[in-house]
Amino acid sequence: MRRSDHDHLLFSSSGRRRHPPRSEGREFDSREALQRETLKEARSIISNDALEGNVNLSYHLDVEDAFGNVVHRLPFEDAVKVIRGDAAG
Repeated sequence: MRRSDHDHLLFSSSGRRRHPPRSEGREFDSREALQRETLKEARSIISNDALEGNVNLSYHLDVEDAFGNVVHRLPFEDAVKVIRGDAAG
């Protein structure tokens, strides 16, 4: 599936939005490529937040088309697996 060259990742939380550092429009060759890039972006944001000591898994990433329609949503809680110390044994 060829996406518009105006598709972009849009970080959204509780109705408030802010763009991640790499929020320019991008073209994707397939739905799978779009999903892989969204996962990569979410994990990058989560890792930066972890370096600062606070990770909020209630956030999500939206991918919008040129018309502002959400074509993919990835909740942060689905982007990583959290293993607690007592469960690692």
